[in-house]
Amino acid sequence: MDLDGTLADTARDIIPILNALCREENHPPIDYDTARNCVSQGARAMVRLAFGETLSDEREDHLVARLLELYAEAPCRETVLFDGMMDLLEFLARNGTPWGVVTNKAGYLAEAILEAMDFPAPPSCVIGGDTLPHRKPRPEPLLEAARRIEVDAQHCLFLGDDPRDMQAARAAGMTGVIAAFGYIRPETDLSSWEGDATIQHPAELKSFLNSSS
Repeated sequence: MDLDGTLADTARDIIPILNALCREENHPPIDYDTARNCVSQGARAMVRLAFGETLSDEREDHLVARLLELYAEAPCRETVLFDGMMDLLEFLARNGTPWGVVTNKAGYLAEAILEAMDFPAPPSCVIGGDTLPHRKPRPEPLLEAARRIEVDAQHCLFLGDDPRDMQAARAAGMTGVIAAFGYIRPETDLSSWEGDATIQHPAELKSFLNSSS
């Protein structure tokens, strides 16, 4: 599954840090709800949301690097699993079903967040945005995750809250399930993502997995 907006509510940490960067730059803060729906798009998208689309490449690179520097100091202070996610992970553990994370977030940040959390069974693999030369929506990260858990991609399911997640799942030959509880704008037409299914709560995935087995 994806990390931001799917496994965990990481906006609780990254948005206050984005606003700390705004204060550092004497720039107006960004509204929490507005920024929340941008978290899954990554640090660069969040910088553009807060500081505008007309930044020079050099200025944007500087702000992204500074945002990540601040974030690395405390990436999991307020972050929590989404409601129902722990129950889903306990279900997977009871059934001996391996699970893992494929995220476009830098690997060192993903690892730091996951290590700070308690799971019924740890993730069988963690693929970050810098693990391979390509990231989602390319299929390579998902295929590498399948290789690491020693399961054919066609027998894997990928859960995510961004269209790139569904694009990557289709390209990898996996079942793609949309996490509608994630960081998605209310007006988004989820049918355009061409997922195989959509769930409103992590608990729904248990029934989906049972019906697919």
